[in-house]
Amino acid sequence: MEHHFAELKQPELNQQANPYLALFETVMQRTARLIAQWQAVGFAHGVMNSDNMSTLGLTIDYGPFGFVEAYQPGYICNHSDHSGRYAFDQQPEIGLFNLCCLAQALLPLFMEPEEDSPDKAVEMAKDILAQYQPLYIKEYTSLMRAKLGLAEAMPEDQTLLQVLLDLMQQNQVDYTIFFRKLGDFKSDGTQNHELRDLFLDRVGFDQ
Repeated sequence: MEHHFAELKQPELNQQANPYLALFETVMQRTARLIAQWQAVGFAHGVMNSDNMSTLGLTIDYGPFGFVEAYQPGYICNHSDHSGRYAFDQQPEIGLFNLCCLAQALLPLFMEPEEDSPDKAVEMAKDILAQYQPLYIKEYTSLMRAKLGLAEAMPEDQTLLQVLLDLMQQNQVDYTIFFRKLGDFKSDGTQNHELRDLFLDRVGFDQ
């Protein structure tokens, strides 16, 4: 708090009167944004135990990390992760789980000694945790919209993205190479053969 979140000790600068609640809310936001970035670039941490997460929203303490190649949402980069707990597509959920662990550890600090009950502290923590998923989705969708070159947010963006990812999975398309080649996409339909030929299902790509 002293070295990295000193501003949170000033109630007028944040929405939470309790500085530790403000700290937890900030960590939640940074975690949601960090994992959205991981998912957008195809990064798998591999060992997302709660003690391997940074409250500063930094990528730290990754051992058997990896980047998705042929797109597989369930990609596992850690040979010892037999259950796939930390698979690529599980990372957003594990981020939330780790935040729950942090909330449990900080719970006594959320209470004002003479005013709040443990139940109230739990409810305040839950209110902050409830913001995680919407923030993650917003950040991830924004990042993927940029990768797709979509200048304006539209209601069907998430559907478009999911259809594309499903097609990439079915055709074993390299995640990074696809988005790199997409940067050269010609909207008039010409000279897109290198991108199109990444897919066995070229009709699906055309659609």
